[in-house]
Amino acid sequence: NNSNHPYLFEKQNGYYFGCRQNITLLQSKINENISLFTNYCLNEKQLNEQYLNYDYQTFVDHDTIIINSKAGTGKTTNTAKQLSQYLEHNKNFTILSLVNYISLADQQIKAFKEQGITLVNYQDVKLIDLEINHSVCCIKSIHKIQDTDMTKVILYIDEVTSFLKNLSENQILDRNLKSIYLELIRIIKTCHKVIVSDANITDNVKNLLKHRNTTKEICINNLFKKFQNVEAIRE
Repeated sequence: NNSNHPYLFEKQNGYYFGCRQNITLLQSKINENISLFTNYCLNEKQLNEQYLNYDYQTFVDHDTIIINSKAGTGKTTNTAKQLSQYLEHNKNFTILSLVNYISLADQQIKAFKEQGITLVNYQDVKLIDLEINHSVCCIKSIHKIQDTDMTKVILYIDEVTSFLKNLSENQILDRNLKSIYLELIRIIKTCHKVIVSDANITDNVKNLLKHRNTTKEICINNLFKKFQNVEAIRE
């Protein structure tokens, strides 16, 4: 890509904005939002569960939750269950699920519906009204929620590592990348609660969440691996 538009690129210790025109970091307000955090320490809760399951009080007590658990362990299902119970006692809050792809949006809608939560598909509305609706939105359409008050919104990003990787590599987003990233940071900073999940949580995920001004964060680290108790067959 030879575009002179700003772009996001990944390094070992974080994400940076650059410009192809002069290959230097942009000296703008956005650089204030991309600080490097090499010593981001989290409280950790270790599990070894085939299907993710942690106590509801842990969910209540923390406003930034990172779920590190392998594929097929029910990360989305468990999150939907926790949220369903939370909303019973906090009816004024709504959910925003951010995704990379339409297919993942469809999966989210199905998984949450099974727990009694209806997510409005961003494709079905011109603007997302988070004051009244739980919603799922693709990152490329994040403009549909700009300027929305996020203080009563719970953010969920599944497959967050690939979500960030796609954000840095998707050339389709180049022209709008700065505004998309700034809006993402605004949401993360100001929303009521953030939950992210993936099979592999990288330092870049933790760096992104450092934008939240909170000490009530926790990492749910599920150590379970498929076939961990199955003996290898020797021929």
